[in-house]
Formats: sequence, structure tokens, C-alpha cells
Amino acid sequence: MRHAKTESLAGSDHDRQLTERGRHDARTAGAWLSEQGLSPAVVLVSSAVRARQTSDEVWAAMATTPDVRVLESLYLGDEDDAMEAIATEIPAGAAIVAVVGHNPTVTMLANLLQVEGDRADIALPTAALAVLSVPTDWADLAPGVATLISGYRAGD
Repeated sequence: MRHAKTESLAGSDHDRQLTERGRHDARTAGAWLSEQGLSPAVVLVSSAVRARQTSDEVWAAMATTPDVRVLESLYLGDEDDAMEAIATEIPAGAAIVAVVGHNPTVTMLANLLQVEGDRADIALPTAALAVLSVPTDWADLAPGVATLISGYRAGD
């Protein structure tokens, strides 16, 4: 999932906060996840304020309390760093997980993980998410192992 809509300016990029629209869109995404029966056990979140606020709004809308892990690597890193974080941070038994981060990383990650023959062109604007099925253990996560199941975009 890409973080929701943010303010344009702040003391630093890391400190940018969600706008009211962003908070609303994140809650709507949480409601959609709940309707789909997609309640994650573990959530990896960028350390940026906007990603943490998005995560908070999504899980509040779902009335669930997943194991949220805030990672600096999801703020500073690329899709390879995100894939490594998933492979090392997610316990083997976790059936449903979520990653809340930034573009271009989350869009590139979603596209990289898809099986090449089944690849859809995923684009993630703010508060959008892609639902991927990953048939391997998290520790074995690699490019080309996932299938796109569905997705959500705010306003759809």
C-alpha cells in the first residue's frame, strides 16, 4: 500500500503529515480491506510520519490491531530493500501481511513480485493498494513469485 495524501510542505520530507483527505482515504481503504476479509497479522511500515499515520487510520477503520513494525529501510530503501524487509521481518506463519510505504518503491515492488506471464501493470497512487498472493514462505520471497489478486484505489 502506498501512503495516503499528504501536506505539500513540512519541516522535512520525513515529517509530512496526512491531509484530511488522506485520513479519509486511508480509512476507506481499511473498510475495503475489511470487506474483503483481508486482516493482516503483520504490517511493515515506513518510518515516515505519513506512512505511520496511514497505517494507523487503516487499522483503526478495520478495528484490528496487527503487529506493526516501523522500518527506516522502507523510507530510505528501494524495492529490493522492501523485499528483503519482508523476507526477514515476516514470521513464517503469517498468512496475510501488509507493507505501507512510498512510490516509486511500492509500485515497483508490486510489479517486481508478479509472475512474469501473469504480470499486470500496477500503478499505486496515494492510498492505493495491490493484493498479491505469494505461494512461497516469506523467507523465500523473490521476483516473479506472486499473482495479483485484486487492488484498491481511493475513490473507486
